[in-house]
Amino acid sequence: SLVPLLRDARAQHKDAVFARYLDGDTVRFPEYAYSEYCSRTCTQIPACRASCATIHPTDRMLYNHTLDPFETASLHADGKHGAVANVMGRVLQQHRRDRERVAEV
Repeated sequence: SLVPLLRDARAQHKDAVFARYLDGDTVRFPEYAYSEYCSRTCTQIPACRASCATIHPTDRMLYNHTLDPFETASLHADGKHGAVANVMGRVLQQHRRDRERVAEV
């Protein structure tokens, strides 16, 4: 529930927020957003796969929302943000595994 946050912006909340659009998954931390896309052929929601077996290396994006709130330049390719991208990628992979386990129930 978001009610505690609406009442008090300092209330405890999740460390990350997850989103999915077509074949792309995103994890959002307070400062960064990291996205991975699975296939370039998914154009309609019913046709998109529920999970991604292999992510193409160029189908990743990393944005620093403090410095680039409009997501104009992905930081994924620059070597300075590799640690951030790796952590966020692992969090996203865990989220996918958790999502698939819930779907199996």
